Amino acid sequence: MQVRRMIVVLILLSVQQLLAQDPLQIAKADTLFAYGEWKAAHAIYDRLIAQRDADAHVHHMRGVCKDRLDMDDEEVMADINEALRLDPHLFKALLYRASVYSAMRMFDREIADLTVALEYAPDTAGLVKCFTERGTAHYSRRDFEPSIADLTRALELDSTAHAAYGRLANTLEEVGRGEEALKMQIRYTELVPEDWTGYVNAGFYLANMGRYEEALEWYAKAFERDNASESYHLWNNRGYARYKLGDMKGALKDVRKSISMKPSNAYAYRNLALIHIAEARNDDACTALEKALSQGFTAQYGDEVRDLYRTHCK
Repeated sequence: MQVRRMIVVLILLSVQQLLAQDPLQIAKADTLFAYGEWKAAHAIYDRLIAQRDADAHVHHMRGVCKDRLDMDDEEVMADINEALRLDPHLFKALLYRASVYSAMRMFDREIADLTVALEYAPDTAGLVKCFTERGTAHYSRRDFEPSIADLTRALELDSTAHAAYGRLANTLEEVGRGEEALKMQIRYTELVPEDWTGYVNAGFYLANMGRYEEALEWYAKAFERDNASESYHLWNNRGYARYKLGDMKGALKDVRKSISMKPSNAYAYRNLALIHIAEARNDDACTALEKALSQGFTAQYGDEVRDLYRTHCK
């Protein structure tokens, strides 16, 4: 009998010791995760879950590790879902699952999770994150008014929320509010001056308003930033602005550069065709239009290229 009692005591002591060690192990795993040691962190979270029923945090973190390690998406979601089963109000898990839904283009589910997350945001930064991401999800669904409302709310909470400025600019451009879009985009470049995409977008909005010389100034600013010259969009956009200003030589050079960087760029072939039409090189224009059509221009942008082909090639 004494031996049995001793065994029970030892077992209880071992369990108590294990439980006492868990916070240290969790802290160790969290530190490893913070330093990008996802495999090592995952091993600890995995062990903790195997040892006993883990809390929502551990399941969430194991799911994130699996995602960072490119493990099976179903396993990632299983852990995140388990975390939310244990704690339906776990803010970080709601945000993370929303981001997974976004990557899967399941925007309705993303919006649903972000709506719940808004109720449990721990601080203003959390609210700004939720409104910004939900606004982006609405934009992805082409629901522009709810997108504008959410992104505007994010900026009311934090006037330095640069991501909200950039995304609000995109949405305003979609609904034909070009001047407002440009204002938002310029503010974005002030907050994130090293990001060349902000300058490209500002130039694009100006070009859409017919202000091509100003657009070229913004494209020039983009080219001054690191890695900007690697963007086929930038070369194509500058080529179109040069075409509209009558600089066919410069336009041709830029558009061909864009195509060399991304041969499947249907819009660049459309621009190439416009340049050839302006130079009365119809055969070359038709070849470019055929290429644009074969690369899916109509599905992406509408009937413009098809109409050009009917006019100039038939």
